[in-house]
Amino acid sequence: MKDKEKPWEKLKISRGAWFRARAEGRDPATVKGRNRVPQVRRFYRTLKTASEAAQRLGIRTKTEYRERIPEDLKLKSNPDTHYSNWTNWGDFLGTGRNRRKAENCYATWQQAAKAALRLGCTRTSTSTEYREIWRQDPKLPSHPDEMYEAKGWPGWDKFFLVNG
Repeated sequence: MKDKEKPWEKLKISRGAWFRARAEGRDPATVKGRNRVPQVRRFYRTLKTASEAAQRLGIRTKTEYRERIPEDLKLKSNPDTHYSNWTNWGDFLGTGRNRRKAENCYATWQQAAKAALRLGCTRTSTSTEYREIWRQDPKLPSHPDEMYEAKGWPGWDKFFLVNG
């Protein structure tokens, strides 16, 4: 025989708080604060189910995901580190959008800068102008400032000063 759920369990309050409220003539449903039994947050067990949930919400970017996870409390705030079989945000959100991998890009920021200059960036270009042309060369990273940070990235102003 299945145990019936206790009235304090339905309200998610402690047994003592339920009885105190009744003894004082108060509605136990109005009990607040520390007498509430903390709820254990349950997350999606697999990357696949979390991914499906995010896609059902229509989330398209990592930034949008971070803003909208309160809409589904079973979504982790950090699925990229929580799930061991994580690949990338594009796969997770079903958009197919991914940053280029380092091994497929120019080895140095100087090589990338020369390629950007060949595509029409000038010595007075900005990061915004770069982001409009980077897709034209499959070896250019979308964010060279991040890609080459550990390799002596000089900043956007010096990036375009490399001799072509």
